[in-house]
Amino acid sequence: MHFISDEFYSIEKINDLIVSGVEIGVSEASQNKVTECAAYLSRKLASGNEVIYGINTGFGSLCNTVINNEQLEALQINLVRSHACGAGAIIPDEISKRILLLKAIALSKGHSGVHLETINRILWLYNNDVIPVIYELGSLGASGDLAPLAHMSLALIGEGEVRFQGEIRSTSDVLQELGVQPIHLHAKEGLALLNGTQFMAAYLSYGVFEGLSIFNNANNVASLTVDVLFGITSPFKANVNKLRNQKGQMEVAQVILDRLKDSQLMQQQKQHVQDPYSLRCIPQVHGASKDTLDFCKKTIDAFEALDKMNATRTRHDGIRRDTQQTLSSVDDTNLRNTDIATDFFDFVKEAVDGYLHLYGLENIFPDGLYYKDMLVQRSRADMCESYST
Repeated sequence: MHFISDEFYSIEKINDLIVSGVEIGVSEASQNKVTECAAYLSRKLASGNEVIYGINTGFGSLCNTVINNEQLEALQINLVRSHACGAGAIIPDEISKRILLLKAIALSKGHSGVHLETINRILWLYNNDVIPVIYELGSLGASGDLAPLAHMSLALIGEGEVRFQGEIRSTSDVLQELGVQPIHLHAKEGLALLNGTQFMAAYLSYGVFEGLSIFNNANNVASLTVDVLFGITSPFKANVNKLRNQKGQMEVAQVILDRLKDSQLMQQQKQHVQDPYSLRCIPQVHGASKDTLDFCKKTIDAFEALDKMNATRTRHDGIRRDTQQTLSSVDDTNLRNTDIATDFFDFVKEAVDGYLHLYGLENIFPDGLYYKDMLVQRSRADMCESYST
């Protein structure tokens, strides 16, 4: 079992926790921080001397309307219900589960004023694969993932729908079947649950992790392609790639050289002067993708740093709004993964063409029946479309 602590949760760490299937809990130190922060908020409200937006006031244009203490729970429940208006397709379970984990980690820092019971219920959903139904449309981007996180929060109070054992069902029915009661939201908890960017962070962390995996595989394929086509290694030399001073390009060039250093084919005398563009420009293309993936990884790591900030316990002060980079990063991750997918099929085409030429088989098929390019291009289009949507 893993206990959430104040440690840094990298993309790799998050992915390892999810893939391993290990149960998640909250460490004693984090429990103490959460409890202390909730008690602090309770004392502030009990004093009756301070009006705090969204905690004992209405929202938006009703910010000057004071809510009495007896209605604070209803205020938070109404906030969740009113924002659960997402639309579009249901997002994949693996993303929803990632949202639950990221939200639990963020709240466990002890800066949000939520009760420990709320975090434990989020982790109960995670550990028991009771996955809230969340829709892909509804994030406000720079203003936070309000609708997606509202749908996540409905499951805590026994409302909305969840996917359980492969079926989409009413949350209330599933909780009743499992003998679990819905929780009650305390003051500020609806606000703390909805304010955040865990929806975008979940997609971005998943996209970057998978993108880096694709990037590594693309370099493997590229190295093999250069090798079997008797490629020339001079385009990968440091003296060439340092001229542009692009970090990703230099990194890729060195990776290709490292993977070809023991190749016997690379030691043979070459009969040609220059390789096709798709071979000699591997560092430029893959390097640009690596630079973008590194930028996206830096962005998602910044979310973890943000969660560690000693934020005020009673106000949000727009802390959720630093998300423009994340939005562009999600698009960039899609673009670069598509770029690499395109390269995969360039390598396949070069390999097919190269072997047909090597063995004099270019015209083995009668005119009109030579489909090798069509099949490669069709596969390439399908792959690229899947990465870009």
